[in-house]
Amino acid sequence: MSRVRGTQGSVPSVEVGKADVRLRSNVVRVEEDEFVGWEYDEEVVSLHEYIDRLRDQISGQDDAIDDIVIALLAVV
Repeated sequence: MSRVRGTQGSVPSVEVGKADVRLRSNVVRVEEDEFVGWEYDEEVVSLHEYIDRLRDQISGQDDAIDDIVIALLAVV
């Protein structure tokens, strides 16, 4: 991960390209004498790695939903 500066109008938290994905966080507006724009942390990962991360997140959410359903069924 690296700290990046940019002058774009807005900074999307996720930008998907053809081969990689840029993940941005900690976005701060910067207004200095020589620079006006944004500064943020940016991580570049392959599209395949990003898909794997999303798959892991979804899997974790499915497990949490299963736990909630089991807990509710135990109450009923």
